[in-house]
Amino acid sequence: MLIFSSLGSWLWLGDRLSARRLFGIVAIIAGMRVIGWEGLTGGGGERVWVGDTMFVVAGLFWACYTVASRYWSVEPLQAITIVSVFSMVLYVPAYFLFAEPGIGAAPNGTYCRQFPIQCRVGEARSVCRNPPEVPPGTH
Repeated sequence: MLIFSSLGSWLWLGDRLSARRLFGIVAIIAGMRVIGWEGLTGGGGERVWVGDTMFVVAGLFWACYTVASRYWSVEPLQAITIVSVFSMVLYVPAYFLFAEPGIGAAPNGTYCRQFPIQCRVGEARSVCRNPPEVPPGTH
């Protein structure tokens, strides 16, 4: 994710790739090679590469989200709202169409406890209480 974020901000936002940032990218790649080499060379099974690829693609998607948020100057609370609603609109109908929903199987108290968590109240509160300090004109 950090590699993709750094490269994306350099390509699309005009951020400078400092020596420190380049060193970080090289260190991340070296660490990934040291940690993941055995799995990639057959030590973990035939399809380890599938999980590794999914991990890298997830990092790419998160980097796209962060770079796009900076590019479009989206406020954190607005971004949380957009992602939550968009995810719900896509996921809930697909869940009811293709999965076996067990919505009624859990006790009602479970829903009461999960509702605020799933609505991301905690995230929204943390953003409202501690907004990031970004100097004007630095995005």
